[in-house]
Amino acid sequence: MRLPTFTDLYYQGPQNIGNPDLKPETATTFETGATWEKQGVQLTTSLFHRLGRSTIDWIWQNGAWHTRNITTLNTTGGEISAKLKPGTYLSRLYPVESIHLTYSYTRMNKQETNFISHYALDNLKSRFTTELHLSLPLNLHATTSLRYQDRNGSYLYYPTPASEPFEKPYQPFWLLDTSIQYTWKLLTFSTSVTNLLDTPYRDIGSIPMPGRWIMTRLELKLPLK
Repeated sequence: MRLPTFTDLYYQGPQNIGNPDLKPETATTFETGATWEKQGVQLTTSLFHRLGRSTIDWIWQNGAWHTRNITTLNTTGGEISAKLKPGTYLSRLYPVESIHLTYSYTRMNKQETNFISHYALDNLKSRFTTELHLSLPLNLHATTSLRYQDRNGSYLYYPTPASEPFEKPYQPFWLLDTSIQYTWKLLTFSTSVTNLLDTPYRDIGSIPMPGRWIMTRLELKLPLK
């Protein structure tokens, strides 16, 4: 059960209007899964089904967001992942430490669809990720991850800050991240690049997500006496 917050019930703003008549949100979830592991290979799978009732969401109506209860919101999904450690069955000098692949899918059965949902109906439909961990010469470690994401639903697009918004569906996208780390005695130097290809995308809501983002860190670990 999720009780409505003070904001859900009573907040009044330029584009947000609370609803004091909201009911608590309830849900029942069923989940099962299995894991198999042998000689550097690990396979995991899981399935779930969620029965949602009176789900609380913000709905776009008459130029503002209003809170209301969505009567029925059932969700079914699953995930499968594989983790490989080549060093277990190949030479220990093999540069690939591990490879991790994950795919998840979610299907939402919504009773009402004639409105713009703020977040409850914008579920992540399909997601695929792969991570590659490398152990390189000169005590270097590198990680590269590739992610594909496809989200249901839509968002309000503002051509200009002063113009009226209109509804646009979410578009699927690919993101590539990478990082490298070097350790020397008590010092660790690392650099990571998020969204390496500078892909334009929106994840949740109308705000564009950041483009290419580079972060560098220097860490000193002092032993405790």
